[in-house]
Amino acid sequence: MCMYLLATSRKGISSIQVSKELGITQKSAWFLCHRIREVWMKDKKEKLDGIVEVDETFIGGKESNKHFSKKLNKGRGSVGKLIVIGAKQRNGKVIVKHIDDTSAYNLQGFIGRHVERNSNVFTDEFKSYKGLVGFVHEFVNHKGKQYVNGEVHTNSIESFWSLLKRGYYGVYHYMSKKHLKRYIHEFSFRYNTSKENVLDFLGKTIEMMDGKRLMYCDLIK
Repeated sequence: MCMYLLATSRKGISSIQVSKELGITQKSAWFLCHRIREVWMKDKKEKLDGIVEVDETFIGGKESNKHFSKKLNKGRGSVGKLIVIGAKQRNGKVIVKHIDDTSAYNLQGFIGRHVERNSNVFTDEFKSYKGLVGFVHEFVNHKGKQYVNGEVHTNSIESFWSLLKRGYYGVYHYMSKKHLKRYIHEFSFRYNTSKENVLDFLGKTIEMMDGKRLMYCDLIK
């Protein structure tokens, strides 16, 4: 039942709501949800190809304290925020990862690991993407208010960021650095399987449950 609730809640569902739906404690619901997220992290990530949009976003902080242009949008950093990089195949899947900084080493390394060489990689003008080797790299200049240049844009990955942040601010309200990877993989797995019916979604989740399970002591240590 918990898998069904997570599968059908586009922006996620809080452990408090899960506890009410299942008639269990909030602590048990929180643990159960993280166990399911841990399973979804096992989903095999094939390299993206064709046209791939790459962008980073920052998680944390209050929307009310942000400039309008930055709400549910990305930035280059702020004290106390957590960084997530993502790659979205045009009309395809998304891959996300929590990173410590927006250095060229991290951003270009992520692209190298998750995007097929010689693919078209579209980003914005951020300096850490410059000098990207092995790909056809094009960018739009967001600082210059250029958001689309022909087929070059990052609108698709930014739409995913909006979904993730609406889940953050509207449902979860807080994601710790320790557990962030599970939350973002919840959103990416649900997004990547959104065209599947619920039974197939649940079946795929059950198939991935083999192996070591996440224990409560490991979750809280």
